[in-house]
Amino acid sequence: MVRTKKVELDGASFTIAPLSVFQVEEFIPKQRELLTKKDIAGMRDCWRELICIGLNNAGGDFKKEDIDKELDLVMFNLLRDEILKFSSLGSDQEEKKIPEIAAAATS
Repeated sequence: MVRTKKVELDGASFTIAPLSVFQVEEFIPKQRELLTKKDIAGMRDCWRELICIGLNNAGGDFKKEDIDKELDLVMFNLLRDEILKFSSLGSDQEEKKIPEIAAAATS
């Protein structure tokens, strides 16, 4: 059974779920590479993908283009941050809870 939680703001409500270990192992190296390159457009796309995964893991049916159509910037940032925290990726310290993932992120 997947853990889920509601994220609500100003009457809008979304149900999110954390990323699986497999999804985390794919996400971290991709995000690190984009951050290293300072690829802002790439990061926005990566975050769209992250939000889709978090919403879809909870039973949604979102595509990256839906994110730009349905979310304002405040909700985009809130969902991104909540999905990261819910997946134990809210900070570098949290990434280190799973040593293999932290190692993969730096390689």
